[in-house]
Amino acid sequence: MSTQGEVQRDFTCFGTHYRREEGNLEQTSNNLSERQALLDWHETHGGTIAAQIELGHRPSQGLYLAVREGHDLSPGNCIVSCPKALTLSYLNALSSDFSNGQNNAFPVNFTKNVEPHVVVRFFLMEQYLLGKESFWAPYIDLLPSLNHQEFLNTPMWYSIIDALWIRGTNLEQAVQDRERSWRAEYEDGLRQLLLEHTNFYPGMLQRAKEGYSW
Repeated sequence: MSTQGEVQRDFTCFGTHYRREEGNLEQTSNNLSERQALLDWHETHGGTIAAQIELGHRPSQGLYLAVREGHDLSPGNCIVSCPKALTLSYLNALSSDFSNGQNNAFPVNFTKNVEPHVVVRFFLMEQYLLGKESFWAPYIDLLPSLNHQEFLNTPMWYSIIDALWIRGTNLEQAVQDRERSWRAEYEDGLRQLLLEHTNFYPGMLQRAKEGYSW
């Protein structure tokens, strides 16, 4: 129990522990090293970020860019630049040219026979499963991880206890509808992919369904 006027510093929400520090809500698991790795990777490959800008993180908004305390930005300043080779999109799945050969393109028949948004999801899933071997590992490392599902606070990843709060509501039905839709996309996409490459990426078969929901 806190006394009147005292701010509660530690609490748990949806299975994730948080701590208030100087008025800001911050996750207790520090990802400062991962954030610095992303900035270093970005700069190494030609990206820039203004010295007045910092990359921060709050559970309520995820990663964000903000002006550092005590600094100002002048009109017309370039805040961030990102080379095309660092982007991760549908184009990377079509050709390795967009990342200067840092990834393998998906089979042509696969990309022609499934929807573009499904292609992107399979590509991101492949890069996630590659772990540190992925060119985009510094970026993916900052996304909520399958290994720490307590940070995946969308209804698809609710715990049994959290799911009780939406039982019998319209949201529960919407979650079930979305899950059926994703399952159909995943099964069709995986079938199309295996028609082209039975060993395209072995780990994808082991964790593909879980990875697609992620």
